[in-house]
Amino acid sequence: MYEPIGRVVPRWPPAGWIEVVVDEYPRLLVDRDMFEALVRLRRQLEPDGLMVAVHGSRRDTYPSGMARDMGGGIQVYIMRPGRRARREDLVATLDDAPPGQLATVGEQRSFAETWQADAREQ
Repeated sequence: MYEPIGRVVPRWPPAGWIEVVVDEYPRLLVDRDMFEALVRLRRQLEPDGLMVAVHGSRRDTYPSGMARDMGGGIQVYIMRPGRRARREDLVATLDDAPPGQLATVGEQRSFAETWQADAREQ
């Protein structure tokens, strides 16, 4: 059963700042972009079995290089097997996601690497 224990809030600017509030105690995480700041948070939470229920934590999402460089990692692509990413596949990194679609950082990166290799072969 999924039970929220806090919230993740983007802080602007820059795009690589997110504030995490758990039990009303805020914590600021900063990295090169929003997605990487989320990855940093996830790596801190995973040893305790905790996950962040946002699109940027789904197994089947990952930002493109352009989404990171030009957009600050505030959007990720839903990677659909058998097809290249399209503009309509973009979702906000920190929008809520169903808990059943979440993955660890390692699982997400592995899925992205496989998807990217398959997309290059098409």
